[in-house]
Amino acid sequence: MTTGDLRLAAGNDLRIRAGVVGSSEGALVATAGNDIQVTAGEASQRVSSAGFSEHKGTFSRSSHTRRDDVVTTDVPSSRLSGDSVQQHAR
Repeated sequence: MTTGDLRLAAGNDLRIRAGVVGSSEGALVATAGNDIQVTAGEASQRVSSAGFSEHKGTFSRSSHTRRDDVVTTDVPSSRLSGDSVQQHAR
């Protein structure tokens, strides 16, 4: 983020993935020779845990095995912002 005008220029493709680009008090102009792509990203995390317990009695014996898997996926978005936002692709 900036407070003045902001210009992004690419000779070919301009790609913004999981990005925040903008100006709080100015214009944003994005120009590309081909395509402009603004997409969300993806971030995943996996946490695994396991445990084992055993109980021995006088006349019995028991055991228990536990396994937990937790997968978390975040999808951070992209954002272009400014007093005015222009996109130009040739």
